[in-house]
Amino acid sequence: QVFHFQPFGLMDVQKSRPVERDTIFRIYSMTKPITSIAVMMLYEAGNFHLDDPVSEFIPELSDLKVFAGMGQTGPRLVDQARPISIRHLLTHTSGLSYGFHQDSPVEQMYRDASLSDPDSNLQEFVEKLAQLPLVSQPGTYWRYSVATDVLGRVVEVVSGQPFDRYLKEMVFAPLGMDDTAFYVPEEKLDRLASIY
Repeated sequence: QVFHFQPFGLMDVQKSRPVERDTIFRIYSMTKPITSIAVMMLYEAGNFHLDDPVSEFIPELSDLKVFAGMGQTGPRLVDQARPISIRHLLTHTSGLSYGFHQDSPVEQMYRDASLSDPDSNLQEFVEKLAQLPLVSQPGTYWRYSVATDVLGRVVEVVSGQPFDRYLKEMVFAPLGMDDTAFYVPEEKLDRLASIY
C-alpha cells in the first residue's frame, strides 16, 4: 500500500511546469535491474544455467579475443581463458566495456564502432560487438559495460520475442508499469520531464 505519494519540483524549469503524479522520468541505467529480472525469470523457468556460456545463445560472441597490451604493430590479442557466462554478464565481470572509460585502447575501439546507434537492434549491436576485443579475461574484473545489452539479446533468443515486447508482457504489464518503455509515445510526451 502506498503510504505517501506527493510530487515536488518542476518537470520543466523554463515553462514553470510542476512535477505531477503522472510525470514520466527517464530511468537510464535502471534498465539494468529490469533486464536482470527478465533474465532471472527465464533462468527460474529452466531455460539455462547461470554458468552457461553466452555463446550458446549468441554464437557471434564465441571467438572474442582479449586485449593483452600493446605490441609493436598494435594491440596484442589472446584467447579467452574461459568463455563469457550469463553470470559474468549479470555481474559485469564479462570483460566487456562501454567505451567511455579512458584506461585502455579498447575504449577507443568501442567509440569508433558506434555501438550505441539508436537505429540498430540488439542483433546488429551484437554483430558490431563481436568485432571488438574484451578489455580483460571473463570473470577477472568488475567493469561497467554493455553486458546488460547483451543480456537483452539473450532474452530475445531464449524467449523468441523482441526484448521490448518481452519486458512489456512479462514484467511491466503484470506490475502495472504502464508508462515504462524504451520510448515515450507521442501522446505521452507532454508528461516527460526535461533533463537538467
